[in-house]
Amino acid sequence: ESAKHDEDMWVLLANANVHDAKARKLFEALKSNSSITSVNLSANHIGDEGIQALVDVLQDGGAPELINLDLRGNTLSDDAQQLLTDLHKRRKQLVIETGPLPDESAPEAAASSSSKPGTPAKGRGRAAHIQQQQQQQQEQPDKDGWDGQSIKD
Repeated sequence: ESAKHDEDMWVLLANANVHDAKARKLFEALKSNSSITSVNLSANHIGDEGIQALVDVLQDGGAPELINLDLRGNTLSDDAQQLLTDLHKRRKQLVIETGPLPDESAPEAAASSSSKPGTPAKGRGRAAHIQQQQQQQQEQPDKDGWDGQSIKD
């Protein structure tokens, strides 16, 4: 393991037009990753096939440091929701956010929105810290001009 454990790493692919095929490739890469703590795939097009690939990787121990997974804004079937619920039972430290995205025109609604009901408090402090880091990174445009378009919790 060459990754430093004192550095949080995250993947920010919100609104990146990720479909099931791209999601499968991303999740396959998570199998051997031991440093990513947060993955934001909100506002994409991930369906049952992509969720099944994600669950397969994470249930088999992939991305063991992952504590936050944002899937808000993806249209998930009842079957996909059940897969994620079952995954959460196995990986209790993992905060999985699903459902609609908060209305960005109402900042007070976004600030008060919670993640998945029943998500345990354990790991939330670190997940909130990661989201804060993402927000701070958003405020500093990348060298190539990409602004990052992050979701505020």
